[in-house]
Amino acid sequence: MTARLPKTRRELPIRQARRARVSRTDVVAALRAYYGTDPDYSLYTAHFGGQALETSILTRPEWLDLNIPLNETTDALTLAPTPSEPTADPVPEAALERLAEVEASGVRLTNEQTYRLLDVDIRDGLIRGTIDVTPFLEYALTLDLLESELLDALAAGKPIQPGSLPLRDRYLPSLTSVVTLRHGSAPVVCSHYARSPDQ
Repeated sequence: MTARLPKTRRELPIRQARRARVSRTDVVAALRAYYGTDPDYSLYTAHFGGQALETSILTRPEWLDLNIPLNETTDALTLAPTPSEPTADPVPEAALERLAEVEASGVRLTNEQTYRLLDVDIRDGLIRGTIDVTPFLEYALTLDLLESELLDALAAGKPIQPGSLPLRDRYLPSLTSVVTLRHGSAPVVCSHYARSPDQ
C-alpha cells in the first residue's frame, strides 16, 4: 500500500471532484440499467414540499407504511448464538486502493464491531429477526466499495450494465442477491442498492 500512496494522493482530489459531480438521477438511472426492472420491486420515492425524490433504495409495497415504532415492545431482534461466516471476500487490489484512499485523505478508520442483519420478519406490529456482530472492515473493504465503483464509472462516462462493474458483478450481481440477506448482508447501510429502511 505504501508504494501506491503518492499516486493516490495525487489522484484522489480529482477523483473526489468527479464523483461529486455525479447526480442522484444519474445513479438511479445507472442502477436501473444494471438491474433492470422487476414487478415486485421499485425504487423508493420520497415526497415532500410538493416534490418527488426518487432514491436508490430498493423497496416493495409490503415494506412500506408499517407504522411500527422502534421501542422495547416492538423490537424483537435477537443476536445470533454464534457469529456467521463472512459474506464477502475482499478483492485485494480494490481493498488496497480503499486503504490508500483512507490514508491519503487522513480519515481515521477503526475496525469497530458492527451489527449485521441476517433475517427479518415484520408482522403483527413486531419487528422480528436475527442479527450478528461483524468487524466493520469486512464491510468497508467489500460491499462499501460498490458506491465509489459506480460513481467512478459514471464520472468516466462508461456504460452501466452487467459485466461493466467488477465489484458489483462479484458481490451484488442480481436483484436476488440484493434482497437475500444472508447472501449480501452487511451493516444495514448497504450502498446502492440499499435495502428498504423497513427491512
